Amino acid sequence: MGLMVLSESSFAGLTCPTGSTLSGGTCIANPGYTHTVNGGIAPCRAGTFSATPGATGCTPASPGTYVPTQAAQQATPADVGYYVPNQAATSQTACSANTTTTTTGQIGCSSVPGYFRNIQGQIRPCSAGSYSANLGASFCTLAAPGSYVPTEAASQATAADLGYYVPSEGATSPTACPANSTTTTTGQSVCLAKPGYYGLRTFTPCSAGTYSAIPGATGCFPATPGNYVASPAATAQTPCPAGSYSAAQGSTSCTPASPGSYAYNINNKNAGGVGATGQTYCSYGKYSATAGASTCTGASQGYYVATNGATVQTQCPSGYTNIGGGNQTCGVTAPITAANGGTCSAGHFVARNDATTYTCTLCSPGTFNSSVTVSANSLQVSQFVPCGACAAPRKTNQLIGSTACQ
Repeated sequence: MGLMVLSESSFAGLTCPTGSTLSGGTCIANPGYTHTVNGGIAPCRAGTFSATPGATGCTPASPGTYVPTQAAQQATPADVGYYVPNQAATSQTACSANTTTTTTGQIGCSSVPGYFRNIQGQIRPCSAGSYSANLGASFCTLAAPGSYVPTEAASQATAADLGYYVPSEGATSPTACPANSTTTTTGQSVCLAKPGYYGLRTFTPCSAGTYSAIPGATGCFPATPGNYVASPAATAQTPCPAGSYSAAQGSTSCTPASPGSYAYNINNKNAGGVGATGQTYCSYGKYSATAGASTCTGASQGYYVATNGATVQTQCPSGYTNIGGGNQTCGVTAPITAANGGTCSAGHFVARNDATTYTCTLCSPGTFNSSVTVSANSLQVSQFVPCGACAAPRKTNQLIGSTACQ
């Protein structure tokens, strides 16, 4: 190729050919044009371009680009959704159905999600039970256990809903959980026993006396002492109400406290004393007349209770009484003073009321006094003989006021 060179005298008033510019006595090809072998200037044909002045040849558009017209200074990248497979192209080609590109300037199209390109180069939809999540997949992925794909051409799998499961891969639908089982989250491959039931594949209700509180139990818990489970398929144990108790594990009901006893869980006062594990005898001075008591009743004034586990109170003997309630013995009605000359007999002890009066009080259960206390007009502190306890295995011969041991 040659450049068109003009002498100093010859180019005065002359112009260069179209597509060139005079520079220093020489016509230089503009971008988009080229110098020809015979010294002329020619535009680059469609599919080629020249980017700089003075080109002696045109550059073919590379794959992924095209030049639609002549005299182009640059190639144009293929648009998104189009491609150019060869060089020197004059146009771009639209991607076929179910394929696309994600950037400009591509030489080929990729399969869209939900489709794949097989070994023959054909674009095919993923079948039900499988999916492809990305562009350009060469295979489809089977739905994992816990998920399914109900239709073809899917770009993702669907997680099994609550109460459904998918045990194996490649599923097209979920399966409802069997009776008495469920799932706690979506996308599960197995079902769990519901609370109140247990098992792995078959789900059995917990028997009365036992319970299961959470899904997926493989066994049931027995009710703990102080609680009970009355019916099968229970999800929790129930505390025994105050006035009743359960002493063993696995109770299906609670036992009312017997007359003479009470049932109350002192460690659970804020809940009303529920959850007792046993019954307790009423202590001296108290009684319970009926079954199911949660507390014992103190003996009324003028009455006493001389044993523990009592079901009734006893009226004080004639001439005796007591003050207040909950007493286990009685004293003489009239206080002993020097003025009245009262005396205390055996089976009593002297209780000081104040500086000048005293009371003869019957010895409490399990104690005795064989001494006869002197009259009040000669009372001295040293003469106040207390009631004493019998040495084992001996015992007193009556509940109160005993004078000797047997």
